[in-house]
Amino acid sequence: MDTRAIESALAQLHYDWSNFSVDDFAAHVAHLRQRELHLQGIPLTTRHFSGMCVIMTTTDYIFYDTNRHSTVQQHTVLHEMAHLILNHTSALVTLPNAQELMALIQRLMLRSAYTTLPLADQKEEIQLSVLRFWRSSPLPRRSGCRQLPPAN
Repeated sequence: MDTRAIESALAQLHYDWSNFSVDDFAAHVAHLRQRELHLQGIPLTTRHFSGMCVIMTTTDYIFYDTNRHSTVQQHTVLHEMAHLILNHTSALVTLPNAQELMALIQRLMLRSAYTTLPLADQKEEIQLSVLRFWRSSPLPRRSGCRQLPPAN
């Protein structure tokens, strides 16, 4: 996916970035996808893994590590939402039922290392980096933007 495709995906969101908050953006993405989207913090025991997006029949879940700084938590949630926005299906986990979801959460909480990503996932991670770079490029500052808390 090139920069034009990323710019197109962002334009199709029709989101008011001047009033950005993670929760508001998640609600907007859920509305566009016509699916529930739940952001769920869980305490992970590894520093090699900070989040995951799980797709179920009618609901999407984004899990993020509550042991990380709030800025990293927000970054992880936005990163996982970008997978949804850019339709990176190989980066998503699809589960059929709540029992499978609970089993996954238990595995995540015990996971000790993040495995090497397959080539397709590496490509998607690069595309997400381009998206982050594009969104962080110098843009006119808008009043009313929410400031992140200072890092500890």
